[in-house]
Amino acid sequence: MRGRIRTLAVVAAGIGVIVAGALLSPDGDASARSAWVAEPPSGERYSGPDPAREDVLGDFDFATAAAGAGPAQARGSALHASECVAARAHDGPADDEQLITMVSRLTDRGWRVTRRRTAPTAVAMAKGTWDVTIIPEGPTDPPFLSLLALRITPACEKLLDSR
Repeated sequence: MRGRIRTLAVVAAGIGVIVAGALLSPDGDASARSAWVAEPPSGERYSGPDPAREDVLGDFDFATAAAGAGPAQARGSALHASECVAARAHDGPADDEQLITMVSRLTDRGWRVTRRRTAPTAVAMAKGTWDVTIIPEGPTDPPFLSLLALRITPACEKLLDSR
């Protein structure tokens, strides 16, 4: 079930990026480059209390402000308002340097990188029961940044499965 939720997060956050990356790929080996690669475990796992949705959004605001991302926009659907989803969208520049800064700031707040993808660029991180996928969508006009976190608990899995 956990893998199904993670797959939902990646699909929900990145379907447009995946399609755009495939269409813009300069060679025929795009599928090999666009595969997710698991990160080897590094350092200690987060051991604090499970973050509330507001804490996750606060971490996102801190990291994106440090990276100089454009203003945050909260998502508007009922699912995005639940305690199971924390999402932000940012207009404005979203390049690799900003992604590195965001990942660094989130790491400072207890998040750990679990997977990476190079083409198109994306990073997956975890903290407590939360998994986030960070996708800078540079080829769009204007550039766009998406952060989508899902809480991985039985209650949230049930909620997300019902949607």
